[in-house]
This record gives sequence, C-alpha cells and structure tokens, in this order.
Amino acid sequence: FSDIFIPTRAHARENPSSDPSLVARILGLIGSSPAGITHDEIARQCGNGKGASSAMIENVLHRLAIEGVVSRQNGRWVAIGAP
Repeated sequence: FSDIFIPTRAHARENPSSDPSLVARILGLIGSSPAGITHDEIARQCGNGKGASSAMIENVLHRLAIEGVVSRQNGRWVAIGAP
C-alpha cells in the first residue's frame, strides 16, 4: 500500500475522516484479514473509543474503494491493492 495517499495531520483537521492514523488502522485491519472483515468489526476495532465515528470510517472505506485499494465482496471488506 505504499502508493496510497495518507493525509497529514493538518489535512485531518480540515477533514476528520482523513485522519492518517484512522486510515492506517483500517488498512492494517483489512490487510491482516485475507477473508475480509465486516463493516461492524471495522467500526468496533477502529472506531469505538478511538475517536472515529461510523461516518468517518464509512468515508475512509469509500475513499479507499474509489482508489482501488479495498473492495466489498460478499458483505466483507477485502484488500485488493498491492501490499
């Protein structure tokens, strides 16, 4: 995932759903689960108690899907970009 845009902290202040630590947590979680992971599990592990709302997580997943990094298959998010 080295060619993926990971925003800076300054950019994250303007757009909270682009927080680089949130993007990194989501990518790490999806990348470590070859069978994919549900949206609820992503929200549980990356959002609750870590300052990220469900909407922020949804925005990150949507952006990563547009960039071709992740895809939703059979209700689960999977990594499709090169590691």
